[in-house]
Amino acid sequence: MSNPTVEEIVNGSGPGSQLWNLFSRLGIQHHEDCSCILLAEVMNVIGPDECEAKQDQILKLMKKNQKKYGWDTYLKAGVKMVALGWIFKIDPSNPLPGLLKIAIDKARAEEQKCQLAGHTE
Repeated sequence: MSNPTVEEIVNGSGPGSQLWNLFSRLGIQHHEDCSCILLAEVMNVIGPDECEAKQDQILKLMKKNQKKYGWDTYLKAGVKMVALGWIFKIDPSNPLPGLLKIAIDKARAEEQKCQLAGHTE
């Protein structure tokens, strides 16, 4: 596994890239001192099925990274969650499991779309 760049993660279609893009939509920006890029790359490599199987470990890593963000980040993300209509899909008191599920589902849908188009990754 190489050292991925933010651009590679943003432009990917795997579960790590999907999660990264969900966070971006909520206004959560990458901190240099967190392991977000590495986690996103690992998630992309193992794919949606393995991410689902290992969601407890992934959530632990996500919670560890979450500690690097302040309350203002949580409040702004909460407001965006409401504006995007995600409040009915994600538990605002514990949003990480819901965001991870959405990311895995989006990655799975991208895989199926590629398979239907006759492409393999």
